[in-house]
Amino acid sequence: DYISRRLQKTGATVRNVLAFCFPDVKDTSRGRIIRGKVKRSLEKVCIRPRNVHIVEIASDASDEVYSQLNKWIRSQDGNSLFVDYSAMSRVWYTSILLWLYHGVRVCESLKMVLAYAEGKYSKTIAHKDVAIQEIKAVPGCEGVIYRQAPTSVVFGLGFYGYASLCACEQLEPDKIYTLMTTDKPVRGFDIEEQDGNKEMIRRSGNDVYKVPLMSLESTYRCLIKIAAQCHDEG
Repeated sequence: DYISRRLQKTGATVRNVLAFCFPDVKDTSRGRIIRGKVKRSLEKVCIRPRNVHIVEIASDASDEVYSQLNKWIRSQDGNSLFVDYSAMSRVWYTSILLWLYHGVRVCESLKMVLAYAEGKYSKTIAHKDVAIQEIKAVPGCEGVIYRQAPTSVVFGLGFYGYASLCACEQLEPDKIYTLMTTDKPVRGFDIEEQDGNKEMIRRSGNDVYKVPLMSLESTYRCLIKIAAQCHDEG
């Protein structure tokens, strides 16, 4: 809804809209109202409101993402694709990127624009206890089965300190890098003071980095620096 309002203010128009939504556990009236609100919001930036397509897809259904993209996007006229990945699952987002990568010969002139809406945080969210019980690889990003070289991981530390620690225990990396924001999304709440984050920072040693929350340029520069260091260390 936030992205569609911004597009409307800029006067941008969209020829076709394909919106993914998670299947409802229960088909309640609230679920129907939410889907109706989303569709009305999208229709405000669409040239032809009838060309707003909302499909329900499971969060890990990569094959269905490919199918929908082939059905609704490749068959349409145009050479640009605008993607709002604010509420996507990692599988959806990765599947879209892989679809573009593998289909580049068919869509040589296709331009992809990515957008993300910043979340709003509260102390209720910040103090919520979250743990990770199982790790699943995103399709297409599984990597090698057996380690042939030392492994490194980059953890973006947030409110859920124990979640990162759980993932670290399961991955058992040789080298740990931690990335945090210089900002404070919630006043009076220090991310680095979370118990789980304290342990992650301790394990990282000197490899702790801080970047502004809204600066993609700073984040990319920091990740490139980490990647270069990983390459130098083998």
